[in-house]
Amino acid sequence: MKIFYLPAAVAALAILPLSGDIYILIRTLICGFAIWASIILYQTSGNLWVVFALIALIFNPILPLYLNNKPIWALIDLATAFAFVIIGGSKDAEESYGKAVKIFRKFVSPEKPLEDGDLSNTRDSSSQNRTENNVERNHNPKWKEEFSDFFQRLKTLEDGTIASVLICANHRRSNPNFDENDHVKIEFRNILNSPIELEKYDTYMNFMHLCETQVKKHQSNNDFNSASHMMIWLHTFRAICDHTLMSGVRDMWEELNRGRPLVENEIDSASFLLGFDEKLSPWEYSTAKTYYPKAIEYNEIRETGRLPNTAAVVQTSNLVIEPFLLQKGMIKGAKGTAFMESSISIGFINGWIFEFLDLWNIGDQYIVDSVVFYLYRKTAITTIFPRKDFKIEARLIIRDSEDKDFIRGEELGRKAAKAIAYNTSEKNEARMAWFKLYSDTSNSTK
Repeated sequence: MKIFYLPAAVAALAILPLSGDIYILIRTLICGFAIWASIILYQTSGNLWVVFALIALIFNPILPLYLNNKPIWALIDLATAFAFVIIGGSKDAEESYGKAVKIFRKFVSPEKPLEDGDLSNTRDSSSQNRTENNVERNHNPKWKEEFSDFFQRLKTLEDGTIASVLICANHRRSNPNFDENDHVKIEFRNILNSPIELEKYDTYMNFMHLCETQVKKHQSNNDFNSASHMMIWLHTFRAICDHTLMSGVRDMWEELNRGRPLVENEIDSASFLLGFDEKLSPWEYSTAKTYYPKAIEYNEIRETGRLPNTAAVVQTSNLVIEPFLLQKGMIKGAKGTAFMESSISIGFINGWIFEFLDLWNIGDQYIVDSVVFYLYRKTAITTIFPRKDFKIEARLIIRDSEDKDFIRGEELGRKAAKAIAYNTSEKNEARMAWFKLYSDTSNSTK
């Protein structure tokens, strides 16, 4: 750490004949730096901290040591300067400093582990808790508790610490450490830059789960700083998937604004926390000053809308899936089952449902977030695949975004839904489009 070159230079100057007041100032400065060095070296560097603890004792200004021997003091001054020069150029010292910062931040970082849980349990609980006039939210009840815990900790941080959190969080958004392909990483980087889109809810849910996996991984490694950086994005994606969290997440981003004016002052600490030997480049930290996810901006329809009751869900879903039930009886045998569960078939169903909900302006009637869409799609999927609905839904949510068959099927499903909705000349063919896709697929594999 280059900052320790300063006490090294001061110790070397102490060899010169100076006034008593200057010597007191030199003692105070060297003692302070020696205490700091011993604290950060204590974490990882064996017994080296003892050397600097001894230096602090020798140079302490409260109970000063008087040797009355100028040559001996000169040797002590040179040895002290040499010790500070060594750790000034030591990468181990930088690592120790980083660990010391992490240990300090651990006490103000959200270290409460996330609750274990999977999406299927969440969906199952929401479907079972429907009332006559409303439907329970499609979310894990622990989300609100975990967010509250994180937000309370965030509010205790100083402005400078929040600036460091902003830098690190934005770096992790730009450089996600996911075991996914480059397309997924680029989409994660950009998806929050635009308002919520109904057709992207599977992607929002997938990224929410990826963030949750990263947070749990960091927590299991006792890396609470990295966990807190990813929690910014985890809670943001959760708010998109459950509008009851949206107000609190907006407050979280308002709280983060406290750190924006101090971003440039915290580049060093952020670089250490991210494990970099050198400072972050300007373009890497500049977004921390201004970035705000457009996906959580206020939308009146979304914020003030209502939820559909069970009857509305069933009625609309029946209209959406009626053509599938008519065609399902024509798709028989093992080959038919294989087709229905294929990527192109599931993509077709997904595109069909998306397009109908979009064309029927569901967003003008209800809150446009994942709970509404999943209620309709879950009802449809359960009817078409009565004993495999969870498996099919899981494939829809955690699908490969580059699956060409899925994408082609989704496009065909949307096209068929539009033909029916707009009453075009192709509407009759569109009603049988799923069966036609089955026939075309079967013929192409013969």
